[in-house]
Order: sequence, then C-alpha cells, then structure tokens
Amino acid sequence: MVRALIELDEETNKILNLVKVKLGLNDKSQVIEHIVKKYNEKEGDETSVPLLRYFDDSDKLGLGEDIDFDFSKKLEEIWSGRPYGPYLMSLVVESTIRGLKKELPESKINSGGVCYVNGLHRYFYNKKGYDETIKIISEKAEKSKKWIYDFFEKALEKSLKLKEYSETFNLNNLKDHKNEQLLAYVQTFAKRFYEMYIYGTILILLGYNEENSLYKKINNVLKERVNEKGKKAEYFVDMTKITKIMVPKEQELEVLKLARSAKSKGLYSIFEIKNEFPNELSRLVKKFGWLAFDLLNKPAYDVDYFANLVKEALNFSIGKRISEIENYEKETAKKTDEISKKLNLSKEERETFDLMRDLGYYKWLRQYNFAEACYNLTKVQEEIGKRLGLSLKEVQYILPEEYEDVFNYKEEIKRVVKQRIKNLLILVSDDNKIILRGKKAIENGDRLEFEKRQFDTGANEIRGTVAKSGRVRGVVKIINIKEDMVKMQDRNILISLATIPELLPAMKKAAAIVTNEGGMTCHAAIVARELGIPCVVGTKVATEVLSDGDEIEVDADHGVVKIIEKAK
Repeated sequence: MVRALIELDEETNKILNLVKVKLGLNDKSQVIEHIVKKYNEKEGDETSVPLLRYFDDSDKLGLGEDIDFDFSKKLEEIWSGRPYGPYLMSLVVESTIRGLKKELPESKINSGGVCYVNGLHRYFYNKKGYDETIKIISEKAEKSKKWIYDFFEKALEKSLKLKEYSETFNLNNLKDHKNEQLLAYVQTFAKRFYEMYIYGTILILLGYNEENSLYKKINNVLKERVNEKGKKAEYFVDMTKITKIMVPKEQELEVLKLARSAKSKGLYSIFEIKNEFPNELSRLVKKFGWLAFDLLNKPAYDVDYFANLVKEALNFSIGKRISEIENYEKETAKKTDEISKKLNLSKEERETFDLMRDLGYYKWLRQYNFAEACYNLTKVQEEIGKRLGLSLKEVQYILPEEYEDVFNYKEEIKRVVKQRIKNLLILVSDDNKIILRGKKAIENGDRLEFEKRQFDTGANEIRGTVAKSGRVRGVVKIINIKEDMVKMQDRNILISLATIPELLPAMKKAAAIVTNEGGMTCHAAIVARELGIPCVVGTKVATEVLSDGDEIEVDADHGVVKIIEKAK
C-alpha cells in the first residue's frame, strides 16, 4: 500500500493537498502517514510493519513537489573527489552555515551542501557569501588577534573533548552493548562534532584562501623588502612554518629510535624486527595506528606497517635525523627570528606572520584530535552495521538525525543507503535541509552552478600558491588514490586533487607536488616542507590540464607550473 501511494497521478495529488489543508498537516507525506495509520488501526494488526518513515526527501518529491533551494547562486567548491561519508560531511556543512552564525553573526555563508557520486563527494558553499565571510574573518583578525586566537583555542579545546568522549565507550566489548547505548553514543558524538566544527571551520576558511587580507599583508611586506631572487617564497614558507613538533614527527622519532636499537643489534629483516620488538611495535600501533584513517574508511596501521618503517629507517643516517627532529623547534624558532630581524618587521607585522603560522598549528592539532575520535567512532558504527546487515561504508551514509529509527526500519534503511552511495545530494540553507538520492539527486545536482575554473587553453602554464620553494623539471603522474601509486617512479612530479596521508609513499618519491586544492596549511604543503621538495597548491585545474606523461617545470619560487611537452 505504501509503495502504491508514493507514485500518484495529478488528480490524487490534488486530493491530498485538500486533505493536508483540512487536517492542518505540514506536507503530503504526513497525509500518507495518517492514511496508513488509520489503515493499520482498522486492521487491528498490532504486529504490522512500522508506519511509513521517510529517511529523506526523495520519496516526498515523487509527489511532484519542487525543492526549496536557490539554484541561481554561484557556488564555490571547497574540495572534491574525497570519500568522506555524509554522516560527518552533513555536520560540517550545517555547522558552517548555521552554527557559525551563533559565534559570528556577520557570516554570509547561507547555503551550501555536498554531492556524492559513486562514493566520492563534492563539497561547496555559495561563493559570494563564502568570499564575504572570509573577508570579514580576516579583517576582524587584523583588528583583534585575541578574537581569532580565542576561536583557535575553542576549536582545539572542543576537538580534545571530542577525542576524550570517543574514548569513554568500551570499544573492546561493543557486542555486549544494547542497541540504545550504541545509538546514544553515535548521536552524542554527532552533537559534539557539530559544536567543535563551529570553531574549526574558521581554520579551513582562512587556511584555504590566499585572497584574504592577512595573506595579502604578508605578501606586501615580502614584496617591499625582499629583492633577492627566489627568496620571497623561501621567506614566506619559513615564516609561516609550524614551529612545534606535530604527531607525524613524534611517530618518526619513535620509529627512528627503534631503528637505532635494531641496528645496534644487527637486525635488518622485518621478521627479526617483529620478533625482537613485539611490545614496542604494538605500542606504536596503539599510539599512531589511527593516523592511517584521516576520515576515510581505512584500517589502522598495523605491526607489519611499523616494522617496515623501522626497516626503511635503517638506510638513513639515523643519529643525524633524530638530532634534527629533537632540535626542530629550537632551530625553526631561531630561523624565524633571524628572518624577522633581516626584514625589520614591526611588532604588528611579526604578529601577522605568527598568526598565519599558528593557523596551521591549530588546524592540524585540531584535525589530529578529531581524526582519532572519528577512528574510534567507526568501531561503534561497525557494530551497528553488523546488527543492521550493512558495511561500515553503508552505515556512514546514515545521517546523524536518522539513527534513532534505524533498528525499526532495517529493510528501508538498507534500500536507502545503497541508493545514496550511488547518488546523494544534501543541500543546506539557514532554515532548510534537503536530502535527495537517486534520480532526484542527479536532476537537482545538475542544476547547481559552480564558479567556473578559468584556464586559457592556448597558454602553457598554470598558477597556484607557493607551499615550498624550489624549481624542478619532471614527468607528470596523476595520483589521487592509493591504487594510483603503482604509476609513481622516483623523481616524477606528483599531481593530485589534494593529497591525503595514504599517498605518502608516492609523495616521498616525488621531485615536486602540485595540487588543485588547498592552501598554506593543507596536507601537501606540510608534507612538502618536511620532505624539502617544491610544492604548488591551489591551482584549481592541474588535474584537468595535465596528463600522465606530460613533461613540466614546477617553478615553486613563483607558483608557476609550465608545460614543456605534452605526452603523445
């Protein structure tokens, strides 16, 4: 009966409208629910299936209704091609559009969303509001450093609380928990993630946009005072480089110390290393294994992974590298002070440089906290998936507000999530949220108007932001996912939409890195500085213009990528 009611002719549609008005209901889906309820009462069957539950707007739109979203606004794509699930991404969008206004009433970001096709998403906001909000934030930060640092501190504090909450559940005995306990955990996690991202979104808004007044101020200072060729980019990188040791460096240091011990004992094979250091390797897995996750459905790094890292480290100058890491904070701060004096920076100018450096520090520290928290969350989601007959990926296509009903509508939710993985569109505005799947997602997704990426097809170069200075020539390899890494050879130039941790082995082989997305605080920028290789980020079009086999020159002193010869 329910399925029959979803496909309606025009005449029946009119009747439902009349009933809707008479009963004072909000929409025609409620009319159908009312009819089904009356039918069940009449039948007197207490064991009948639960009443109709709409998990999104797709079935409602089968009634011929249009959706309430302004498709005339140009949209700014923040990133694309990533498999982050809609459980988290819906929270990201809602907290940026609605939550941010509670702390920053001047925010102009009033619409946006995320679109999924075959498990990969495209994340966006209305361009005008996005640009205006970044301008507002950067100008407020210039006037009051305390104001922006308060935001940074709150983002960090709430990410730490999220991580601590994720550790409160007994993750080793999830099968003993009742359904209600698992659902309460997932829903509370969503609430805390939303609250954290209200502040965390500021770090993304500033870090992914080099057109804001803070970046312009820094660039103007360097332009006026640096005359040496290639030094402007070098100083920019050095003055905005994170001066604290972060989690990946902590991991590297512990691996190196284990490698030093292995070398002193003459242990050079993975078998010998695993046999000699089982407790030490297990401790590395417990402490750093979650780094593999990065909001993706990736398993944690295991003992074999860390044993292999130890084996690889045996080829390095272990003592020298340990010394470099242990002295990193002191040496980096010293270099920053030297450049500051050389440029004769005023107190205000130095504070602006420090602010942009600290932006990266807070962004990544916050991200490490919530990435570990999200890794713990997946264990609970996996258990829920087992009880529903769904994979982890499928469970992550259930939105936070839907979890309370999932065990009452097992078959319905299975059908819905499988359709969502193929095509899903989530549109959010100040006062509305629309979730579409299947054909309705495709139809309305095609109506979205993105800001076009401009590239002169007759030109032989593209431009982006310098993340690490240097100049190099090489052959292009497009590397977006782990499976692409088999193409990568030593000294190739890695081109990517945006790098992620699982691409690190390919990044280590690269002569240079170029990305479509990101800013000075993105993953590619941070890793390139650690590896000491040229890097240009935020080109917008690199993966569209370049192809495997192209020969290019990366001039990361000026943020220019020149095409020398196209592949034949």
